[in-house]
Amino acid sequence: MIKKVFLITLSVFLFSAYSYAQEYVPGEVIVKMRNTGDSGSTNRFHQKAQAENGMELKQAFSEMKVYHYKINDQDSVENAISNLELDPDVEFVEPNYIVHKATAFDNNVEHVSPERVAEMRNNELRDEAEAIGYPIRNPGQNSGNNKGVNQKLGALSTFVPVVAVIDTGLDINHDVFVDSGAIWQNSGEIPGNGIDDDGNGYIDDVNGWNYITNSGFMHDDEGHGTHVSGIVLKAGIDIFADPVDPSPMKIMPLKFLDHTGSGSTSAAIAAIYYAVNNGANVINNSWGGSGYSESLHAAIAYSYDNGVAFTAAAGNAGTNNDGAPLYPASYDVPHIMSIAATTATDYLASFSNFGKSTVDLGSPGLYILSTWPCSGSSCGHSTSSGTSMAAPLVAGFAAMMLIEAPTMLGYQIKSILFGESDYVSALDNKILTDSRINGASSVAFSKTAAIDPDQPAYTFVPLRSLSSADSGGGCGLVKRMYESKQPPKIGRGGAKAPVGISWSLLMVLGLFAAPFVVASVMRTQSKEPQVNRRKHERFSIESSVSLNVNGENVKGSVSCISAGGVQLSTGALLEKGGVVKMVISSPDGSEQIEVAGQIVWEKDKESYGVQFKNVQEAVSSQINEWTESLEPEASES
Repeated sequence: MIKKVFLITLSVFLFSAYSYAQEYVPGEVIVKMRNTGDSGSTNRFHQKAQAENGMELKQAFSEMKVYHYKINDQDSVENAISNLELDPDVEFVEPNYIVHKATAFDNNVEHVSPERVAEMRNNELRDEAEAIGYPIRNPGQNSGNNKGVNQKLGALSTFVPVVAVIDTGLDINHDVFVDSGAIWQNSGEIPGNGIDDDGNGYIDDVNGWNYITNSGFMHDDEGHGTHVSGIVLKAGIDIFADPVDPSPMKIMPLKFLDHTGSGSTSAAIAAIYYAVNNGANVINNSWGGSGYSESLHAAIAYSYDNGVAFTAAAGNAGTNNDGAPLYPASYDVPHIMSIAATTATDYLASFSNFGKSTVDLGSPGLYILSTWPCSGSSCGHSTSSGTSMAAPLVAGFAAMMLIEAPTMLGYQIKSILFGESDYVSALDNKILTDSRINGASSVAFSKTAAIDPDQPAYTFVPLRSLSSADSGGGCGLVKRMYESKQPPKIGRGGAKAPVGISWSLLMVLGLFAAPFVVASVMRTQSKEPQVNRRKHERFSIESSVSLNVNGENVKGSVSCISAGGVQLSTGALLEKGGVVKMVISSPDGSEQIEVAGQIVWEKDKESYGVQFKNVQEAVSSQINEWTESLEPEASES
């Protein structure tokens, strides 16, 4: 017992000193309540948080049981999290992390003259359009799967998909968006009356919402969102024509990134939640960060449950997402399409992230010409580069597919886009499909595709739950109160250096944290039989393992195995939340299995707990055969 108190107290020291060196919003936390079905427990928590802890509820995402709080001005984020985690009704609590837009060459946005636009339209743009199949004109309002829908809506009507662009906003006065009629309008809201007419929690959200100013004014003070939105439209119309054709889709602008291209996780969650609940069919996310957020993961899972298609920029660090994930692109939710950037000659752009397991599809992302915010009465165009430019074209194609098959779910859209893409040898072993998008082929396939009303089951399980013994995780996935809760790095520029901390301050922190540590240990002890329950029995093993890390094969050893995962040691530096491919040898070295897994805890950057992902039945059978002759581990965590 004393030993446990000492170890946990030491973890508190390390947690306080180093856990939140990365970027987050000061004075704010995000809390996820347990899904107990007891609404009273959530209400009691809110009352206690406000009355006893001086916390202020800023946003509630009730259907996800996720809540955004401002903490007491005299409290710290670290201390608030330590206290809130002791509440039995809390599933997890985390800082309000900061994320960034995913554009490369930030200082090289090129504003293009009308003469140059015309020249590019007749040359480079034409060649690019022919290669990837856009714009897809007049998709046929009564063709293929759309016939039944149009009979219901009326002979002259078509299904108009809505694409939510979660970004820096949108210049809704730009000629392209005005002339094409592309801006989404909230039919339940009366403009300018200061009333929440449709009861969705937003006043005068006529065209979307601005989470920076908390208003319906969609001003784009950075330019990124306007550029991205124009690329979405490029899938269906020639945005450089004069005049521009009517848009076959609507853009729902949701501004959560400020004039620097930065925004908070809570605002991203709010935007996703808004998009889903207000009828968006596709969500584009040209932003990200390297830190894993459980609450953002939950929000994306919510969009999956509602059948939405979800595109995400893979990132612009030129690194392998298999070993160093970027979120939201690297979450394992089945409908996410992680998009790499390709050049005009179909090579992977030098800045683009890649990853055979975690980056899915290529799309043009180098010097892409699109709309740019107006200056005075002059509305222009610019070129920009990045996976930010690659992802929205895929989102636009997803929308065009929905015109043909309005009841298609996001997962099926993803499957068709991947299946109809064009193999490119230069992308071989760089991304999952080894291919670049082919929009025309994907839309054509959608016209006659059999609509699948179901999609694979997906249950969001927080990493924190994965790291506890009663989660049913595999070997090494034991309850580590603070080790598993340490947030990973985040941000376009990487994490900030940990702030130095003196031993005297550590002693003060230790004395301050001691009551909570003891309470936590007592609570853990009181629930010992429940905590130590395991879904998979663990077995000690001495075996070798080969891992693919950042495109390189490294060696390691496995000391424990179960049907759910392994504990392994390696000299390679792995990051919690990352996905690795492993080739594990049998105890006698005569057989091998290949399996992917997610890093769910780490110890001293050398020993890791890995939860298996998408294990094939043959692999599970092989593991069971191996463990028949092995010694089970003791049940004590």
